[in-house]
Amino acid sequence: MPRFLRITPNEGHLVRDPFTKQRIPEEGARVAFSSHWVRQAQRGAITLELDPEPATLDERAQARVASESTNEDEADEASAEE
Repeated sequence: MPRFLRITPNEGHLVRDPFTKQRIPEEGARVAFSSHWVRQAQRGAITLELDPEPATLDERAQARVASESTNEDEADEASAEE
């Protein structure tokens, strides 16, 4: 089952969803867990916490597509570094 996070941009950071390209509002957003959000938190751009609410079927489908897209992007980045 996909896990979801509640993310909030930290002050002075403009953060966009890599899948939709939409800006994450200052009050935060619920997003599917991915390594992208972990990296954003490590560099200090966002604060994240696990969202305890279960995912709806529509959210599960969106998370699956986003996960596949993120995995492809990471593979492209890795091959570009070589």
